[in-house]
Amino acid sequence: MTRERIIVRTSKYSNCYVARPSFRSSRVIAHGKDAGKVRREAIRKGFKRPVVVFSPPKDAICLY
Repeated sequence: MTRERIIVRTSKYSNCYVARPSFRSSRVIAHGKDAGKVRREAIRKGFKRPVVVFSPPKDAICLY
């Protein structure tokens, strides 16, 4: 069974790393081109263990 999982709900963050509070949340707490900087910014904002994922370019097909 294949399940589609939406990383973020807007193309504003396409081709960027985004930090979220948890795997279940789609709220973006930090974003940018450098994963390390995105993680540090999320931690600076008070999130101890942010989830950082890459949001692929619009219309890209990604298989995991």
